[in-house]
Parts: sequence; C-alpha cells; structure tokens
Amino acid sequence: MSSLDEFSDGFPKAESLYDPNLSAQYESGERELNAARRRVVNEDGLTPKEKRTLYEFDRELRNLNNREDRHRKITRALHVDITRLLQTKSGLLLDILDDSYDGKDALDELLAWIQDQGYSNNYIHNLLITVQTFGEVLGSEIVQDRVDEIKPGRFRDEGKPPLPGNVVNWQEAIEMAEVRSSCRDKALILSEWGLGARPDSELLRLQYKHLKWEDGHYQVSIPWDGKTGDRTIRLFPGAAILRRWIEEKHPVHADPEAELGPDTYLWTKLNSNTRMDYDNLYRIFNEAGEAAGIAKDTNPRHFRRSRASFFAGKPTVSEVELRTQFGWSFDSNSPQHYITRFRTDIDQNIAAADGAGVDLLQDKINVTPIECNHCGRWTERHVKNCVCCGGKVEQERHEVTTSATVADGETDLLSMMMNGEVDAGDLRSVKKLWGVITTREKFYEELDGLIETAERAADGDKTGLYGGPGAVAAVMAGTAVDVGHRAAAAWGRAKHRTLSLDPQMEHYPPSRERGAAIGVGLGVYLLAVSAFMSYTGTIEPLLAGEATSQVALVLGLGLGFAMVTQALPTLNEVEP
Repeated sequence: MSSLDEFSDGFPKAESLYDPNLSAQYESGERELNAARRRVVNEDGLTPKEKRTLYEFDRELRNLNNREDRHRKITRALHVDITRLLQTKSGLLLDILDDSYDGKDALDELLAWIQDQGYSNNYIHNLLITVQTFGEVLGSEIVQDRVDEIKPGRFRDEGKPPLPGNVVNWQEAIEMAEVRSSCRDKALILSEWGLGARPDSELLRLQYKHLKWEDGHYQVSIPWDGKTGDRTIRLFPGAAILRRWIEEKHPVHADPEAELGPDTYLWTKLNSNTRMDYDNLYRIFNEAGEAAGIAKDTNPRHFRRSRASFFAGKPTVSEVELRTQFGWSFDSNSPQHYITRFRTDIDQNIAAADGAGVDLLQDKINVTPIECNHCGRWTERHVKNCVCCGGKVEQERHEVTTSATVADGETDLLSMMMNGEVDAGDLRSVKKLWGVITTREKFYEELDGLIETAERAADGDKTGLYGGPGAVAAVMAGTAVDVGHRAAAAWGRAKHRTLSLDPQMEHYPPSRERGAAIGVGLGVYLLAVSAFMSYTGTIEPLLAGEATSQVALVLGLGLGFAMVTQALPTLNEVEP
C-alpha cells in the first residue's frame, strides 16, 4: 500500500510548530528554526495537504532529537527550509513516500532534477541529505531502503583548509579561555583545540569512560561517529584543565543521586548533570572569541580545522598520522589539502633554493602540560596561573622542553613527533646508525662519550682525533662491520654444530625435498601476512618508507630473531 494513502482526507491534522510570539536570541538556532516554520506556514505554493506533511516531518525531527539528540536546531531549520523549497519547485518530494514503483520513479526524477539545476556540489550535498532524512523519518521500510542508497558524499567538496591568517593558534585559544569565568568553558575551549574533534558527533558525546589519564595527558577514545569508526588519540594541550573540570568542578559531584562514572558526559550544563546541547556549545565559542577580540573564526568546527592546520605544518607528521588523528577515511583528500597549504618544509626548501637562509620552523611552540611550581599538579603551558591552585607559574617552566610523557616511562614516538621533540633528522640518524646500534652491545653506555667526541669534531677540536674526523669515522665503521661479520659467522658455526649434535633434530640438516617444503610453507605464510597487512592498511605506510613503520618492522624482526635464538639449544646442552 502506498504511504501516501495516509495523506488523503484522513491525514492527521498535524499543526505547525511555528510560534508567532517566540522571543529568542537573535541568530540563535531556536530563532532560525521558528523562522523556517513561519516560511512553511506562509508558503502560497504549497497545498494544505503538502503543508501538513512538512509539519509532520518537523514534529518527527523534534521527537527524534528528544530521544537521541541527533539534530541541532539550526540543522532542523535547514531541513524544514529545504523540504519546503524542494516540494514547491519540483513537486516531487512527497511522491517519494509512495512505496510502490511510482515512488521509486519519483525519487529518481527528484534526484535528476536536483542535479540538473546547476547547484554547487555542496548545496547538492545538503539537498540529498534532506531527501534522505525525509524518507527515513516519514517513509516505510521500503522507502527507507531506497533513500539509504543515496550517496550525498559524492557531491561534497572536501572542506578547504583555512587561510594561514585565519588559523586559531594555542595562544589565542588561551586568550579565549581566559575571558570565560567557568572552569567548564575554559576546559571546553582548550581541550577542543587539543583534540580537534568533530563538535556535533564526537566532542559532545564524550563520556568519562572515554578518558584514561596518564602522566600529564589523557588518552582519549573518540566514540564512533558513523563516518570512520572510533579511534584513540592523545590529548596534551587542554588535558590539565579538563582533568580539574571533570574530577573537581563537574556538576555530578553536587548531585546526590549521581556519581562520577563511566556514563557521565564530560560536557554538561553548569548547574545540572545534563548534557550540553549544540547551540550552547557554539554560543560559548563565539562569545569567547568576540570577548577576547580574536578577529578570526572561533566556532568549534574551526578549532578542528585550526588543529589540523597545526599538525599539517609539521614535517614530522605524515599523511597517515593526520588521517588517524582526525578520523579522515582513506578516500578523503582533506589531508592532502592541509599538507599542501601548511607544510613548512616545502616553503623552506624553496627558500633554500633561492639562497634564503631562513628557518621557517623557528617559531615551533611546545604546547604540552607542565607541573606547577606551587602545588606540583599539572597545568597548561603558557597559561600564567596554575589551573589548579591559581599560583603564578615560573616563566622558566613554560620554556623547558621536558613536560608530560607517556605513562610507565615508555616513549610515544608519535606524540613526540607531533609536539616537535623528534624531527625527521632525528629519525634519519637512527636509521643511519641502526646497524651499529643493534650490533654494538654497549652502545648506550658509550653514547655520552661518543656525543662528546662528535661535538669536539664539530667544534674543530682535533685533539685525540688522529687523522681527523674522517679517519675516526672510518675506524669506527670498519670496526663495527668487522665485529658484526665475525659475530654472525661465529654464531652460525655454533648453531650448525649444535643442531647437528642435538638428538631431537633428526632431520637437520634438512633434505632437498624437506627444504623445498619449508620454503613453500614460508612463502605461503608471507603471502598471508602480506594480505592481512594490506587489508588492515598497515602495508601502505611501510612501502611508502614511513620511518615509524620501518622501525616497528625492524624491532619485530629483531624480537622474533631473539625468541628463536632463545628457543634453540646451546652447544653446552647437546655436547656429551
């Protein structure tokens, strides 16, 4: 049966939600939504039946938002306006609710009509989103399945990165936070700059269970947003004040019927343990930007773009890492746009080609938290007073390079790269010295002395360097290679003799047939591993020469070699 049968004479007399006496803040979401409803009521190009259908759509959006908090008022206003325009201009929108073939034909005609109007891709994207939502809210299961096949993303121009002069930096985020009186607003502004989360589908959905405090920072599990799935990232800037908000100032602590637990939302109303709505979120950012005199876009979505710009300008952050940090899918071209606009090493190379001795990375800034010299707790870097005790933090502490680290003394290479502690030159040095590092047993103990030797060579001090730096380097390299060759040969001879004497190794050395079988087995295993890596997306950065992936591969092979060696018998165990 056609869903449109319900919209005949027996169609429910849905009334408009338009309120002519509404008193709302200018340009607020509520005001925009009420204005969209007024335009439907006053639209002469719609029949009463068509208006009632749009009223019903508006009501269902409201009910859906009350149950699931899915649509901001400004978004609902856009849906109401678009449905009015589509039905008025094409006359096809209501017909798609027919679950017969006529409804399918109407949907095809409507999609073709939209694409034939000469609209921009982004506007087509918005129209298709509304058509999809309209069918999902009012249509039968058949209609819902049809509109689910619409792919609005094909018409969306990827968000262009902001102009360099419009990027909100860390200092400006601090200035915005300082003009707000509540700990919540300060934490919201600073932590969103650090996270770069999607405001609607990620930031406001964060709960206490998504946070894990480590030494001076949070490990944040961004919940699934329907686009690229969940992901885990580290929050350094904004972590200290976020911790104070959630553990000390959050309204859950004053609620006798609740307690801080896994399902506690991070961003709530100031005096109520109720999740903040979208309109309030945007209002906080916009008011803070205006009060601080920041002549840039300051909404939370622009904070995400600014954080992406910050990372894209770091030569140590790869495209793969950008995708991971911001939840961009592998078919999105956003990372390339940001890298092209903000990658400073490109500009530096061009400047060097022109003979300009300019260090374009000299304005590198550390934004990780530091410890307060008064209370010993973590506070935000470059914020004058401690966010916990209010004491003035010594200026020297803002300038030191040591700060928050990964828990248990482990080194998070990605975080160090993102915060400028490790650059591409450091990683190239590790790659260059890897052979020496893995074969020279006391390399770490000798490292301080080697550094002093290298510094004397760089300063032109030839004392003790017979033949100069080149000779010393040659001797060291030759010695390392020679020692490595001799150690490998000795190990091979010892293991060959051991396996030959071990009674459990009756098939050693293997016959030609057994050796061929082993080779085939290893080949099949390697093919399976390669296929799995390709499926999970881990082989691409390895083939692209990404330093982190290559180091991980070498470490894995080294660990495997050590485990095999440990499992093999020794000569003392098998000799009579």
